[in-house]
Amino acid sequence: CRAAKKAGCTFTKWRAALQVEGGDDDRGLVRPSAQCVDAMANTLARYAAISQTEGLVPIVEPEVLMDGDHSAEAAARANEVVLSALFAAMHVHGVVMEGALLKCSMVTPGKSRGGGGVEHTDLVASLTVRTLMRTVPPAMPGVVFLSGGQTDDDAARNLQAVRKCAVDARSPWKLTFSFGRALHNAALAAWASKYLSGDVAGAIEAAHGALSQRAAACAGS
Repeated sequence: CRAAKKAGCTFTKWRAALQVEGGDDDRGLVRPSAQCVDAMANTLARYAAISQTEGLVPIVEPEVLMDGDHSAEAAARANEVVLSALFAAMHVHGVVMEGALLKCSMVTPGKSRGGGGVEHTDLVASLTVRTLMRTVPPAMPGVVFLSGGQTDDDAARNLQAVRKCAVDARSPWKLTFSFGRALHNAALAAWASKYLSGDVAGAIEAAHGALSQRAAACAGS
């Protein structure tokens, strides 16, 4: 962290990925295990504390994965367990909440359960905001959403629904997004279709156009 600060860095980020598996009655959780959650929470909290000691803003990213056939409620429970443990550990390690950011998943059903599509948007939004309201301290200045394997359209649509739901719930944090695949998939495809035919200039223009469209969709414009 000290070397990164000297090199001009302002932020740091550490991602931990956790899988979800609901119990037989879809009420309990098999995964993530208590040991896994505890290790994740203390590792991310320690990292955040060290980052702040060196004058860097830590972004903590406990990603609850979409992989699996779990229900949306199981995903919500997993996210609540994970975030509650994380912030408890951050308090223990002396992390200043006002000087950190949370990057997290939206609460979605597992991919194998067919959790995408317009019909799930309201559920994703309500469970995501409910989870955050139950777990994230008001002192945390911002929450950053990852796309987490959602389709481009699902990620953008769910993001807008979460924002509206958060406003209605009077959530205390600023909300934004930091998408990877949901932003650059379309741009890469548009670039490749032109580049492979030898049209380099056209590839760049097509990629710029596709990226701009995805960014506008995510921004709600």
